[in-house]
Amino acid sequence: SWAITPILKHIRASILKASHAGTRWLIICEEDSHVNVSLLAHHLGKEDYRQELFLGYPLHDREATIIHHFAFFKNPSSFLYPYLRAGIALTVPLVDRLVQVLSSAGQTLTEFFIDAAHEFALLAWNRGTGNRLTPTAYFCAHPAERCAVYAKQVSSLPEETCNHPPVAANRERTEMPSAPILFAVKTCEKFHAERVPVLLHTWARYVQHLRLYSDIGDASIPTIATTIPNTSIGHCAKTLEILHLVQEEMFRNRALADVISWIMLVDDDTILSPSALTRFLSAFDPSQDVYIGERYGYHLLAEDGQGYNYVTGGGGIVISVRILGALLRSCECPSASSPDDMIIAACLYRLGVRPIHSPLFHQARPSDYPPETLDPASISFHKHWQIDPYQVSCLRET
Repeated sequence: SWAITPILKHIRASILKASHAGTRWLIICEEDSHVNVSLLAHHLGKEDYRQELFLGYPLHDREATIIHHFAFFKNPSSFLYPYLRAGIALTVPLVDRLVQVLSSAGQTLTEFFIDAAHEFALLAWNRGTGNRLTPTAYFCAHPAERCAVYAKQVSSLPEETCNHPPVAANRERTEMPSAPILFAVKTCEKFHAERVPVLLHTWARYVQHLRLYSDIGDASIPTIATTIPNTSIGHCAKTLEILHLVQEEMFRNRALADVISWIMLVDDDTILSPSALTRFLSAFDPSQDVYIGERYGYHLLAEDGQGYNYVTGGGGIVISVRILGALLRSCECPSASSPDDMIIAACLYRLGVRPIHSPLFHQARPSDYPPETLDPASISFHKHWQIDPYQVSCLRET
Protein backbone atom coordinates (compact mmCIF):
# COMPACT_ATOMS: atom_id res chain seq x y z
CA SER A 1 0.00 0.00 0.00
CA TRP A 2 2.92 2.39 0.62
CA ALA A 3 3.55 2.60 -3.14
CA ILE A 4 -0.03 3.93 -3.77
CA THR A 5 -0.27 2.70 -7.36
CA PRO A 6 -0.82 -0.99 -6.50
CA ILE A 7 -3.89 -0.18 -4.35
CA LEU A 8 -5.62 2.38 -6.58
CA LYS A 9 -8.02 -0.20 -7.97
CA HIS A 10 -8.97 -1.28 -4.45
CA ILE A 11 -9.53 2.33 -3.43
CA ARG A 12 -11.72 2.93 -6.46
CA ALA A 13 -13.76 -0.17 -5.64
CA SER A 14 -14.34 1.20 -2.12
CA ILE A 15 -15.45 4.57 -3.49
CA LEU A 16 -18.03 2.81 -5.68
CA LYS A 17 -19.71 1.22 -2.67
CA ALA A 18 -23.05 2.72 -1.68
CA SER A 19 -21.69 3.78 1.69
CA HIS A 20 -19.17 6.03 -0.07
CA ALA A 21 -21.40 7.21 -2.91
CA GLY A 22 -20.91 10.87 -2.02
CA THR A 23 -17.11 10.75 -2.02
CA ARG A 24 -15.54 13.65 -3.90
CA TRP A 25 -11.92 13.55 -2.78
CA LEU A 26 -9.23 11.03 -1.97
CA ILE A 27 -6.68 12.28 0.57
CA ILE A 28 -3.36 10.48 0.85
CA CYS A 29 -0.88 11.25 3.62
CA GLU A 30 1.54 9.50 5.97
CA GLU A 31 1.51 8.54 9.63
CA ASP A 32 3.63 11.61 10.43
CA SER A 33 1.26 14.01 8.67
CA HIS A 34 -0.71 16.52 10.74
CA VAL A 35 -4.23 16.97 9.37
CA ASN A 36 -6.73 19.69 10.30
CA VAL A 37 -9.83 18.02 8.89
CA SER A 38 -12.19 20.98 9.20
CA LEU A 39 -9.71 23.39 7.59
CA LEU A 40 -9.03 20.88 4.81
CA ALA A 41 -12.76 20.52 4.12
CA HIS A 42 -13.07 24.31 4.05
CA HIS A 43 -10.30 24.68 1.45
CA LEU A 44 -11.43 21.77 -0.70
CA GLY A 45 -14.96 23.18 -0.71
CA LYS A 46 -13.62 25.98 -2.87
CA GLU A 47 -12.13 23.59 -5.46
CA ASP A 48 -14.03 22.09 -8.41
CA TYR A 49 -14.29 18.41 -7.52
CA ARG A 50 -15.78 17.63 -10.97
CA GLN A 51 -12.41 18.26 -12.60
CA GLU A 52 -9.36 16.01 -12.55
CA LEU A 53 -7.35 17.68 -9.79
CA PHE A 54 -4.04 16.64 -8.25
CA LEU A 55 -3.17 18.96 -5.35
CA GLY A 56 -0.24 18.99 -2.94
CA TYR A 57 3.05 20.49 -1.79
CA PRO A 58 5.53 20.52 -4.70
CA LEU A 59 8.98 18.96 -4.64
CA HIS A 60 11.49 18.80 -7.47
CA ASP A 61 14.90 17.29 -8.02
CA ARG A 62 17.88 19.57 -7.62
CA GLU A 63 19.78 17.45 -10.13
CA ALA A 64 19.05 14.32 -12.12
CA THR A 65 19.11 11.48 -9.62
CA ILE A 66 19.47 7.74 -9.76
CA ILE A 67 16.53 7.19 -7.39
CA HIS A 68 14.31 8.65 -10.13
CA HIS A 69 16.18 6.88 -12.94
CA PHE A 70 17.64 10.26 -14.02
CA ALA A 71 14.23 11.37 -15.28
CA PHE A 72 14.03 14.86 -16.81
CA PHE A 73 17.83 15.03 -16.75
CA LYS A 74 17.88 18.07 -19.04
CA ASN A 75 15.81 20.09 -16.58
CA PRO A 76 15.24 18.16 -13.31
CA SER A 77 13.34 21.00 -11.63
CA SER A 78 10.71 21.07 -14.39
CA PHE A 79 8.84 18.06 -13.00
CA LEU A 80 6.95 18.52 -9.75
CA TYR A 81 5.98 15.65 -7.48
CA PRO A 82 4.25 15.77 -4.10
CA TYR A 83 5.64 15.63 -0.60
CA LEU A 84 3.49 12.78 0.69
CA ARG A 85 4.02 13.70 4.32
CA ALA A 86 2.43 17.06 3.50
CA GLY A 87 -0.55 15.24 1.97
CA ILE A 88 -2.13 15.11 -1.49
CA ALA A 89 -5.72 15.47 -2.66
CA LEU A 90 -7.17 13.75 -5.72
CA THR A 91 -10.63 14.19 -7.15
CA VAL A 92 -12.63 11.07 -7.94
CA PRO A 93 -12.57 11.79 -11.71
CA LEU A 94 -8.77 11.70 -11.55
CA VAL A 95 -8.81 8.43 -9.60
CA ASP A 96 -11.11 7.00 -12.28
CA ARG A 97 -8.72 7.98 -15.06
CA LEU A 98 -5.67 6.61 -13.25
CA VAL A 99 -7.37 3.27 -12.77
CA GLN A 100 -8.10 3.22 -16.51
CA VAL A 101 -4.46 4.00 -17.27
CA LEU A 102 -3.36 1.11 -15.06
CA SER A 103 -5.82 -1.22 -16.78
CA SER A 104 -5.07 -0.16 -20.34
CA ALA A 105 -3.61 -2.80 -22.64
CA GLY A 106 0.12 -2.56 -23.09
CA GLN A 107 0.61 -0.08 -20.27
CA THR A 108 4.15 -0.55 -19.02
CA LEU A 109 5.08 0.43 -15.50
CA THR A 110 8.30 -0.03 -13.60
CA GLU A 111 8.85 -3.29 -11.75
CA PHE A 112 10.69 -1.43 -9.02
CA PHE A 113 9.11 1.01 -6.58
CA ILE A 114 11.56 3.40 -4.97
CA ASP A 115 9.91 6.78 -4.38
CA ALA A 116 6.13 6.43 -4.25
CA ALA A 117 5.50 10.16 -4.64
CA HIS A 118 7.59 10.53 -7.79
CA GLU A 119 6.27 7.34 -9.35
CA PHE A 120 2.67 8.34 -8.64
CA ALA A 121 3.26 11.76 -10.19
CA LEU A 122 4.65 10.06 -13.29
CA LEU A 123 1.52 7.92 -13.49
CA ALA A 124 -0.73 11.00 -13.23
CA TRP A 125 1.38 12.85 -15.82
CA ASN A 126 1.13 9.85 -18.18
CA ARG A 127 3.95 10.92 -20.50
CA GLY A 128 2.54 14.42 -20.85
CA THR A 129 -1.06 13.49 -21.66
CA GLY A 130 -2.38 13.55 -18.09
CA ASN A 131 -2.26 15.78 -15.03
CA ARG A 132 0.62 17.56 -13.39
CA LEU A 133 0.71 18.31 -9.69
CA THR A 134 -0.89 21.65 -8.81
CA PRO A 135 1.06 23.36 -5.98
CA THR A 136 -1.47 24.21 -3.28
CA ALA A 137 -0.80 26.57 -0.38
CA TYR A 138 -2.71 24.63 2.28
CA PHE A 139 -0.51 21.54 1.88
CA CYS A 140 2.70 22.44 3.69
CA ALA A 141 6.17 21.17 4.50
CA HIS A 142 6.12 23.07 7.80
CA PRO A 143 3.30 24.22 10.10
CA ALA A 144 1.61 27.55 9.38
CA GLU A 145 -1.79 29.06 10.07
CA ARG A 146 -3.04 28.43 6.53
CA CYS A 147 -1.99 24.76 6.48
CA ALA A 148 -4.65 22.08 6.50
CA VAL A 149 -2.02 19.33 6.20
CA TYR A 150 1.65 19.63 7.09
CA ALA A 151 4.62 17.39 7.69
CA LYS A 152 5.50 16.95 11.34
CA GLN A 153 8.99 16.95 12.86
CA VAL A 154 10.98 17.22 9.67
CA SER A 155 13.43 19.95 8.76
CA SER A 156 16.43 20.52 6.55
CA LEU A 157 19.91 19.32 7.40
CA PRO A 158 21.80 21.74 9.65
CA GLU A 159 23.78 24.35 7.78
CA GLU A 160 27.05 23.80 9.65
CA THR A 161 30.62 23.44 8.51
CA CYS A 162 32.98 20.67 9.54
CA ASN A 163 36.72 20.45 9.55
CA HIS A 164 37.43 16.94 8.38
CA PRO A 165 40.84 15.31 8.92
CA PRO A 166 43.21 14.68 6.02
CA VAL A 167 43.53 11.10 4.87
CA ALA A 168 46.90 10.77 6.59
CA ALA A 169 45.58 11.95 9.93
CA ASN A 170 45.49 9.85 13.08
CA ARG A 171 42.56 7.49 12.85
CA GLU A 172 42.54 6.47 16.48
CA ARG A 173 39.01 5.58 17.44
CA THR A 174 36.97 7.93 19.59
CA GLU A 175 34.35 5.44 20.62
CA MET A 176 30.95 6.33 21.95
CA PRO A 177 29.53 4.33 24.83
CA SER A 178 29.36 0.71 23.70
CA ALA A 179 26.40 -0.09 21.46
CA PRO A 180 25.15 -3.63 20.83
CA ILE A 181 25.73 -3.35 17.06
CA LEU A 182 28.25 -5.18 14.91
CA PHE A 183 28.98 -3.28 11.69
CA ALA A 184 29.84 -5.64 8.81
CA VAL A 185 31.35 -3.73 5.88
CA LYS A 186 31.59 -5.14 2.36
CA THR A 187 34.70 -3.99 0.51
CA CYS A 188 37.27 -5.26 -1.99
CA GLU A 189 40.94 -4.73 -2.78
CA LYS A 190 40.31 -2.06 -5.44
CA PHE A 191 38.71 0.19 -2.81
CA HIS A 192 41.18 -0.34 0.04
CA ALA A 193 43.00 2.87 -0.87
CA GLU A 194 40.00 4.89 -2.07
CA ARG A 195 36.95 4.22 0.11
CA VAL A 196 38.26 2.49 3.21
CA PRO A 197 40.36 5.46 4.44
CA VAL A 198 37.26 7.67 4.28
CA LEU A 199 35.30 5.14 6.29
CA LEU A 200 38.04 4.75 8.91
CA HIS A 201 38.42 8.51 9.34
CA THR A 202 34.70 9.20 9.66
CA TRP A 203 31.94 7.09 11.19
CA ALA A 204 34.08 4.02 11.92
CA ARG A 205 35.99 6.04 14.52
CA TYR A 206 32.89 6.01 16.69
CA VAL A 207 32.12 2.29 16.74
CA GLN A 208 33.51 -0.53 18.82
CA HIS A 209 32.48 -3.60 16.84
CA LEU A 210 33.66 -3.09 13.25
CA ARG A 211 34.52 -5.78 10.71
CA LEU A 212 35.66 -5.13 7.14
CA TYR A 213 35.25 -8.10 4.80
CA SER A 214 37.19 -8.12 1.53
CA ASP A 215 38.35 -10.44 -1.22
CA ILE A 216 41.82 -10.28 0.35
CA GLY A 217 43.08 -9.99 3.90
CA ASP A 218 45.03 -6.81 4.64
CA ALA A 219 46.45 -6.63 8.17
CA SER A 220 47.18 -2.89 7.87
CA ILE A 221 43.47 -2.02 7.75
CA PRO A 222 42.62 -4.76 8.88
CA THR A 223 40.27 -6.70 6.57
CA ILE A 224 38.92 -10.22 6.89
CA ALA A 225 39.28 -12.29 3.73
CA THR A 226 36.31 -14.09 2.20
CA THR A 227 36.62 -16.99 -0.23
CA ILE A 228 34.32 -15.33 -2.78
CA PRO A 229 35.94 -13.53 -5.73
CA ASN A 230 34.72 -9.98 -6.13
CA THR A 231 31.85 -9.36 -8.55
CA SER A 232 30.91 -6.02 -10.09
CA ILE A 233 27.24 -6.38 -9.18
CA GLY A 234 24.97 -8.23 -6.79
CA HIS A 235 27.46 -9.62 -4.25
CA CYS A 236 24.96 -12.19 -2.97
CA ALA A 237 27.42 -15.01 -2.30
CA LYS A 238 29.86 -12.64 -0.63
CA THR A 239 27.18 -11.18 1.62
CA LEU A 240 25.95 -14.58 2.78
CA GLU A 241 29.53 -15.64 3.50
CA ILE A 242 30.00 -12.46 5.52
CA LEU A 243 26.95 -13.33 7.59
CA HIS A 244 28.32 -16.86 8.08
CA LEU A 245 31.64 -15.39 9.24
CA VAL A 246 29.85 -13.15 11.70
CA GLN A 247 27.91 -16.10 13.05
CA GLU A 248 31.08 -18.20 13.38
CA GLU A 249 32.92 -15.41 15.21
CA MET A 250 30.07 -14.97 17.66
CA PHE A 251 29.98 -18.74 18.24
CA ARG A 252 33.70 -18.75 19.04
CA ASN A 253 33.63 -15.54 21.06
CA ARG A 254 30.88 -15.81 23.64
CA ALA A 255 31.84 -12.46 25.16
CA LEU A 256 31.06 -10.83 21.81
CA ALA A 257 27.85 -12.83 21.41
CA ASP A 258 26.71 -11.66 24.84
CA VAL A 259 26.87 -7.97 23.88
CA ILE A 260 25.77 -7.96 20.21
CA SER A 261 22.05 -7.70 19.50
CA TRP A 262 22.15 -6.19 16.01
CA ILE A 263 24.10 -6.64 12.79
CA MET A 264 24.29 -3.80 10.28
CA LEU A 265 25.42 -4.69 6.77
CA VAL A 266 26.85 -1.70 4.90
CA ASP A 267 28.87 -0.92 1.78
CA ASP A 268 32.30 0.65 1.99
CA ASP A 269 30.82 3.89 0.62
CA THR A 270 27.91 4.04 3.05
CA ILE A 271 28.03 7.19 5.18
CA LEU A 272 26.27 6.79 8.50
CA SER A 273 25.78 8.07 12.01
CA PRO A 274 26.37 5.37 14.64
CA SER A 275 24.86 7.57 17.34
CA ALA A 276 21.66 8.14 15.33
CA LEU A 277 21.43 4.41 14.63
CA THR A 278 21.89 3.56 18.31
CA ARG A 279 19.13 5.96 19.34
CA PHE A 280 16.85 4.62 16.62
CA LEU A 281 17.36 0.96 17.52
CA SER A 282 16.64 1.63 21.18
CA ALA A 283 12.95 1.66 20.21
CA PHE A 284 13.08 -1.95 18.96
CA ASP A 285 13.23 -5.29 20.76
CA PRO A 286 16.18 -7.35 19.51
CA SER A 287 14.64 -10.51 20.95
CA GLN A 288 12.15 -10.31 18.07
CA ASP A 289 12.70 -11.00 14.36
CA VAL A 290 13.60 -7.50 13.15
CA TYR A 291 14.73 -6.39 9.68
CA ILE A 292 15.07 -2.62 9.13
CA GLY A 293 16.21 -0.07 6.55
CA GLU A 294 14.95 1.87 3.55
CA ARG A 295 12.19 -0.07 1.84
CA TYR A 296 12.01 -0.58 -1.91
CA GLY A 297 9.40 -2.66 -3.72
CA TYR A 298 9.70 -5.23 -6.49
CA HIS A 299 6.92 -6.45 -8.79
CA LEU A 300 4.23 -4.97 -6.53
CA LEU A 301 1.70 -4.77 -9.39
CA ALA A 302 1.94 -8.49 -10.12
CA GLU A 303 -1.45 -10.15 -10.13
CA ASP A 304 0.10 -13.42 -8.96
CA GLY A 305 0.97 -11.83 -5.62
CA GLN A 306 4.66 -12.66 -5.98
CA GLY A 307 5.87 -9.10 -5.49
CA TYR A 308 7.61 -8.14 -2.26
CA ASN A 309 9.34 -5.35 -0.37
CA TYR A 310 13.03 -5.36 0.49
CA VAL A 311 15.54 -3.22 2.35
CA THR A 312 17.92 -1.68 -0.16
CA GLY A 313 21.54 -2.35 0.71
CA GLY A 314 23.32 0.95 0.10
CA GLY A 315 21.69 2.68 3.05
CA GLY A 316 22.43 -0.26 5.32
CA ILE A 317 20.52 -3.38 6.33
CA VAL A 318 19.88 -3.96 10.03
CA ILE A 319 18.85 -7.38 11.32
CA SER A 320 18.48 -8.69 14.84
CA VAL A 321 20.96 -11.41 15.74
CA ARG A 322 17.97 -13.56 16.64
CA ILE A 323 17.08 -14.22 12.98
CA LEU A 324 20.63 -14.82 11.74
CA GLY A 325 20.65 -18.60 12.23
CA ALA A 326 17.33 -19.26 10.51
CA LEU A 327 18.28 -16.95 7.65
CA LEU A 328 21.58 -18.71 6.98
CA ARG A 329 20.08 -22.19 7.23
CA SER A 330 17.43 -21.44 4.61
CA CYS A 331 19.00 -18.89 2.25
CA GLU A 332 20.90 -19.63 -0.95
CA CYS A 333 22.05 -17.41 -3.81
CA PRO A 334 20.92 -18.23 -7.36
CA SER A 335 24.32 -16.94 -8.44
CA ALA A 336 27.28 -15.17 -6.84
CA SER A 337 26.23 -11.90 -8.50
CA SER A 338 22.54 -12.03 -7.60
CA PRO A 339 21.33 -8.87 -5.80
CA ASP A 340 22.11 -9.55 -2.16
CA ASP A 341 19.54 -7.18 -0.68
CA MET A 342 16.69 -8.68 -2.72
CA ILE A 343 17.72 -12.29 -2.03
CA ILE A 344 17.99 -11.64 1.72
CA ALA A 345 14.50 -10.11 1.62
CA ALA A 346 13.09 -13.07 -0.28
CA CYS A 347 14.64 -15.51 2.20
CA LEU A 348 13.30 -13.55 5.18
CA TYR A 349 9.90 -13.34 3.49
CA ARG A 350 9.75 -17.14 3.43
CA LEU A 351 10.52 -17.08 7.16
CA GLY A 352 7.62 -14.70 7.74
CA VAL A 353 9.83 -11.65 8.38
CA ARG A 354 8.85 -8.40 6.64
CA PRO A 355 10.97 -5.25 6.37
CA ILE A 356 10.41 -2.31 8.67
CA HIS A 357 10.84 0.92 6.72
CA SER A 358 12.44 4.06 8.07
CA PRO A 359 12.97 7.27 6.06
CA LEU A 360 16.12 7.85 8.13
CA PHE A 361 18.02 5.40 5.90
CA HIS A 362 18.99 6.58 2.40
CA GLN A 363 20.18 4.65 -0.64
CA ALA A 364 21.62 7.78 -2.27
CA ARG A 365 23.42 11.04 -1.44
CA PRO A 366 21.88 14.01 0.41
CA SER A 367 21.81 15.97 -2.86
CA ASP A 368 19.56 13.30 -4.39
CA TYR A 369 16.69 14.27 -2.07
CA PRO A 370 14.71 17.51 -1.71
CA PRO A 371 15.87 19.39 1.42
CA GLU A 372 12.34 19.35 2.89
CA THR A 373 12.45 15.58 3.19
CA LEU A 374 15.81 15.25 4.97
CA ASP A 375 15.56 14.73 8.71
CA PRO A 376 18.40 15.93 11.00
CA ALA A 377 18.22 12.50 12.66
CA SER A 378 19.05 10.71 9.38
CA ILE A 379 21.07 7.55 9.91
CA SER A 380 22.67 6.88 6.55
CA PHE A 381 23.46 8.02 3.04
CA HIS A 382 25.25 6.23 0.22
CA LYS A 383 27.90 7.01 -2.41
CA HIS A 384 30.90 9.36 -2.49
CA TRP A 385 30.29 10.49 -6.07
CA GLN A 386 30.51 14.29 -6.54
CA ILE A 387 30.20 14.99 -2.80
CA ASP A 388 32.56 15.42 0.12
CA PRO A 389 31.93 12.31 2.25
CA TYR A 390 33.84 13.84 5.16
CA GLN A 391 31.44 16.77 5.24
CA VAL A 392 28.35 14.56 5.07
CA SER A 393 29.68 12.30 7.83
CA CYS A 394 30.55 15.25 10.03
CA LEU A 395 27.04 16.67 9.71
CA ARG A 396 25.58 13.32 10.67
CA GLU A 397 27.54 13.29 13.92
CA THR A 398 26.98 16.98 14.76
